[in-house]
Amino acid sequence: MDRKTVDLAGTVFEYGEGPDGGPTVLYLHGFPGAWDQYLPFLESLSENYRVFAVSLPGFGGSGRRGSYSMAGWIEDTQRFVSSMFDEPVIGLGWSSGSWFGLGAAAGHRDLFSSFVDLDQPLNPADHLDPVRTTRLHAYFSAVVASTSEPDLADRLARVTLSTGQTYAEVTTHEQRLAEARDLRQHDPGIFREMVDGGIDSVVGGLELPALPGKFDRPVLFIYGEHASGSLVNEAGAAFNRDRYPWATEVRLPRRDHGLGLVEDPDPVVDAITTWYATLD
Repeated sequence: MDRKTVDLAGTVFEYGEGPDGGPTVLYLHGFPGAWDQYLPFLESLSENYRVFAVSLPGFGGSGRRGSYSMAGWIEDTQRFVSSMFDEPVIGLGWSSGSWFGLGAAAGHRDLFSSFVDLDQPLNPADHLDPVRTTRLHAYFSAVVASTSEPDLADRLARVTLSTGQTYAEVTTHEQRLAEARDLRQHDPGIFREMVDGGIDSVVGGLELPALPGKFDRPVLFIYGEHASGSLVNEAGAAFNRDRYPWATEVRLPRRDHGLGLVEDPDPVVDAITTWYATLD
């Protein structure tokens, strides 16, 4: 994947571009993330597809803004896709990346020829339960207050997970340092808005529940196993099916929210390739 940038109406987007290799795929990262977060997955996908992946403003090496919202990132996705591609491409969103892509597609049907949702329950209510928002508030507060990568790693150690354990009990210092390095590559303003205004201040502002379903082209859902750490429980899957009753659904046993995209991406790539071969 070659690392590139493009300036679109004064906003810089950093993106990756793979070699020619078949149908064009655009990967949209989750929150918080960057285009190269799951590089092993993108490289495996590049064996059969021409892969693009973009970091939206505020994330990774892309430009910064004064404020952030889900509505803004959806507009950014629409701008990038319509500016970079002459024909509809295969959309591929991991986690919140599915919100970015399907939200953009709801108002611009011809951005994507089809779309793959990787372990994302599309109902915002699934992301705003009190236990989860309390934990994330502490997590984002650690990012905002940190002064360096080692300082953030130390702060993360004290964050309590939904299991009641602390980060220090389930991770090593080296793992927390790597996570701190990833987090501090993003604009701290993103996390500051969530700390000051609440998670719904960024997720809200748009009727996301009404958006899924307005994109009427082929859709594939790939989920991990909820008991293993997937975000998609049965209620979340039912919401997605209700919005896209024609979609194909694949569950991968023993996979968490990350779906093994770094450690073992081939099962996900195989599921995408098998599904895509069935499309007209």
